[in-house]
Amino acid sequence: MKKHLSVIAWAAKSSLWLLLILCIVTFALQCLSFGSRLPASGQTFIAPENYYASSGGTMIARIAFLVLCALLAKTGCPYGGSRPQYLLQRLRISERSVVLMQSLYHVAALMIYWMFQVLTAFTLFALYIHFAPPEQVGPQSLLLMFYRNPYLHALLPLSDLVLHLRNCGLLLILSFSLAMFPFLMRRGKFAIATLFPALVTSIFFPSDMGAVAGNLVLLIVLLCYAALLLYLFFANPETEGGHAHEETV
Repeated sequence: MKKHLSVIAWAAKSSLWLLLILCIVTFALQCLSFGSRLPASGQTFIAPENYYASSGGTMIARIAFLVLCALLAKTGCPYGGSRPQYLLQRLRISERSVVLMQSLYHVAALMIYWMFQVLTAFTLFALYIHFAPPEQVGPQSLLLMFYRNPYLHALLPLSDLVLHLRNCGLLLILSFSLAMFPFLMRRGKFAIATLFPALVTSIFFPSDMGAVAGNLVLLIVLLCYAALLLYLFFANPETEGGHAHEETV
């Protein structure tokens, strides 16, 4: 168990602080952009989700998400003077375990980013009610903001069970695909295709309420892609390279 935790600690050391900085910078940019769209006090206010849409909050989140995926995928890649193979040899751990432990860390990292985005949405709503006249804010204003804006609705689907299912699937598939990137890079193989789920997620993550068919199609496509990655992973004899390492250490 200690060597498995060492892999998680290795991945966290490589990207955790950068992840937190990215979340804070994204939070600040979204708040500043949203605040700049609010009218001055006494002027006519519209619904908060309209200000979020016009502020470019979704685009900021998409860019930050892709940066995060790049940060996560780079851990374990043999670039520059980095030689991750030597570290993995010293840990005496199989390649399968490395990929699974990195995937587990990726789940946690993506959840942290998700929590920051939810916190940002609530902060933006608090900013809105601070400036908006009381009669403009109703008891359902916050819920309507999450229902009406596609990105915010996907971020917190509330009663949309299909969207909850899709998001869970995206989280697991994306976490595994990002761990496969350095796995293939260490073998000198074409790895860029493993970033396909990250690109698809950044584009198609926003979802309107009740978009059941679209969400199921997206989930099925990525599940088929994940099945292909799993086949390549478990069918590859080099997957057990870590056991050979154990014998040579």
